[in-house]
Amino acid sequence: MTRAIVVAAGTSQRMGFDKLTALLNGKPVIVRAIEPFEQCPEVEEVLVVIKPERQPKFEALVQAAGLKKVRRFVQGGRERYLSVWAALQILREDTDVVAVHDAARPLISQSTVTQAIQL
Repeated sequence: MTRAIVVAAGTSQRMGFDKLTALLNGKPVIVRAIEPFEQCPEVEEVLVVIKPERQPKFEALVQAAGLKKVRRFVQGGRERYLSVWAALQILREDTDVVAVHDAARPLISQSTVTQAIQL
């Protein structure tokens, strides 16, 4: 099974606003970052790593966008690598491939995700 971890636990301090909820061509950045994994047939599940206080907002955005593969939100750590580690710790044992993606990079395509997974 292939699962994706989308890391969205940053603070956006340098931006001065929450870049993950900002609209990019009419959609929140977080939604654009998750969609390629949602559209990829090889990806079974998407875990989104967040700060706990952002969960209600992100749950609402995921639901409004109809993203069905996002089944779990994971509490992030103090550093990015700790956030990824937290998500890795709860992956099911039948996971063969893990794709890790930074939510602040919303321009990845489904074909790029597929190619990376198949390598």
